[in-house]
Amino acid sequence: PKIQVNAAGENLTPSAVHIDDQKNVLVGTEAIKQAEFGFRIWTDYKRDIGNDVGNNEKYGTVQQIEITPEVLSTFVLRKLKHDFETARSSDISNTAITYPANFGDERREATLSSGKLADWPVGPGINEPSAAALYFALKENLIPGKYAVYDFGGGTWDISIIEVEGTKTSVVDTSGIVRCGGKDFDLKLKDLVNEKFVSETGVAIDESLQPPGIYEGTKKSLSIRDETNIAIRQQNGPP
Repeated sequence: PKIQVNAAGENLTPSAVHIDDQKNVLVGTEAIKQAEFGFRIWTDYKRDIGNDVGNNEKYGTVQQIEITPEVLSTFVLRKLKHDFETARSSDISNTAITYPANFGDERREATLSSGKLADWPVGPGINEPSAAALYFALKENLIPGKYAVYDFGGGTWDISIIEVEGTKTSVVDTSGIVRCGGKDFDLKLKDLVNEKFVSETGVAIDESLQPPGIYEGTKKSLSIRDETNIAIRQQNGPP
């Protein structure tokens, strides 16, 4: 399998959405850029998909468009489909849509529904870690035995146990945690930075002044370095 880059030449399209005053929908990196100008963007909605509790108050209505996690997911999937078909000059004939292992039936159906609304040819869904596990077993030509494959994403953590017997691979069990992903690491890092900032300055960080992705970027830097610097913007003075 080969990853098809999006229209911007990126391998990954962030699940970020912005709707402007003319009802134009921006997806991915272009949507994230709008946060730098104080415009509203949605990024963490996938963990709420299929969960109606408080969604109306949380997402609201923009330009007469009722915003829900399903609608936001549809915008992203529609953009992915457009970029793929434009690059390949052909239509998508079949797809495999995955969802977190801990999603219940309603949330799984909501995920598949977003694909259908985006005009994807949607087939049966599959648990995210199971999809990764089956591909891993096929690609690596594993010896017989049981293997654990986990999927640690931006919002969820999932794991599947697979058993390989000759040319047969079966999923023994799968489970996961809905709210345990990279975003949660970002929030913990944010708390740590704020705690240190308060101890040194006596005031809290004004989060409204911080650039989008500041904590995610710091986390990524710490993935390859033992320490890093972070510039904090405050109203009364330079960073």
